[in-house]
Amino acid sequence: MRAITHIHTRHSWDSRLRVPVLLRVLRANAVDLAMITDHDSFAGSLEARSIVGRQGLPLIVPVAAEIRTDLGDVIVVFPSEEVPPVSDLKTWRSLRVLAREYGAMVWLPHPYRSHKEIEELAAGADVIEVFNSRCNREENREAIELCARHGKAVAFGSDAHLKREARWFVDYPDGPDPLVVLRADATCPVPVPTRTSDVAVAEAIYGWKRRRPRVVGYQARRFVKHKALELAGRSG
Repeated sequence: MRAITHIHTRHSWDSRLRVPVLLRVLRANAVDLAMITDHDSFAGSLEARSIVGRQGLPLIVPVAAEIRTDLGDVIVVFPSEEVPPVSDLKTWRSLRVLAREYGAMVWLPHPYRSHKEIEELAAGADVIEVFNSRCNREENREAIELCARHGKAVAFGSDAHLKREARWFVDYPDGPDPLVVLRADATCPVPVPTRTSDVAVAEAIYGWKRRRPRVVGYQARRFVKHKALELAGRSG
């Protein structure tokens, strides 16, 4: 089963990627499963499921979101469209209780970025992201060690925010139940780190959506600087 996980769309505060555009990219790449995880919102995954259902597309889209809890970002994946309000998931303790109640899967993304009580989060998660395209090598190495220490299933997150970032995929065992599939051992090709210039674009989108012109200006300058460095490195 070819999958791409941890994707953001226009329903996140740092992305303008429209769901129909994303679905066209996924179809062109013969993707079987897409885990859309917008910030504090199930809207992206629900919109994708609606389109897939209407058009009869051969794509599995679980109901998921990346929730900013009191201990940091946690992805939660539900077995159906019956989900609790996001406001009820904003603390780690309540998220864990409701995840058990609803039969949801808890996925710890980029554990060494913007998290507190990492060992507690790892102990309570079902899956730990051992590679995130926006993390540096050291953060991903520590995530691998964390996952091994707690004996959790491994995950590889694209953390895509732009159309061009949805460019590498993971192989999972075949299966009809996405929660079972995503807990299984995954095989990842050579992971593709996100370009710093693309991170700057996403942060500029955040500034634009939040009406923070200084953020937009700073990230625009950052984009120009790093794009030039990337092009120079490519040409050299």
